[in-house]
Amino acid sequence: MSQQEGQNVWFGIAMLLLGLVVGIILTLVSGMSMSGLSGKKDTPTPTPAVQQPEPPQASATDRMLAIVKEIGLDESEFTACAKDEGGSLVQRINESMAGGQAAGVQGTPGNIIYSKKAKRGIVVSGARPLADFKKHIDAMMQNNAYTPTDGTADATTAVPSIASSEFIRGAKNADLVLIEYSDYECPFCSRVHPTIEQLLTDYDGKLGWIWRHYPLPPTMHPNAMSMAIGAECAATQGGSDAFWAYTDALMSQ
Repeated sequence: MSQQEGQNVWFGIAMLLLGLVVGIILTLVSGMSMSGLSGKKDTPTPTPAVQQPEPPQASATDRMLAIVKEIGLDESEFTACAKDEGGSLVQRINESMAGGQAAGVQGTPGNIIYSKKAKRGIVVSGARPLADFKKHIDAMMQNNAYTPTDGTADATTAVPSIASSEFIRGAKNADLVLIEYSDYECPFCSRVHPTIEQLLTDYDGKLGWIWRHYPLPPTMHPNAMSMAIGAECAATQGGSDAFWAYTDALMSQ
């Protein structure tokens, strides 16, 4: 190889290396123009938000006491009553449950549309839509011997008689009354509560509403019995009005 040919080879290699260096520089400059040279900064990777623990929920006792205070009852008297020394309130609640079971109630809410004159009713179980209740109420108003044939309700004559001490809302002297066997921790009972309130409005003067206790076992609803006792204690202080104020407050939570 001549000296001139050798110089040409080295010149070619040098140009190749120079091209590589220039290419790298241009790539770096292009990246800078996308961020720093264009006035934009690289967006940092956001730090994942720290999951904040949920605040502890108020205990059943605290919730009941808050309601008692809200509706103007004496907290000390309520607390003493809720201890149920002697068990008379638990006995009353258990008797209510037994009566519901005898009438055909198998769960909550267990609703019975009942005619006082005919001493019979129909069991409409669950949190039914307003239209379902109205269908049966209208039929019972037209004929208190009405028996559903579509499988949506069952007739019963084993409903315990209505006592003067019962918690009645709406038309107290109406023949037709909706007896609700209910549980303060039952979500379906909370759901049907405003539906029954609407029924009292729609059948103003023609329909009563009676609440009877039916707390499910503590393995399912651990505070249902204590809340039912609380309702009885509210009534002990403030009568039927206090009972319903306490009930409305719990059902709206």
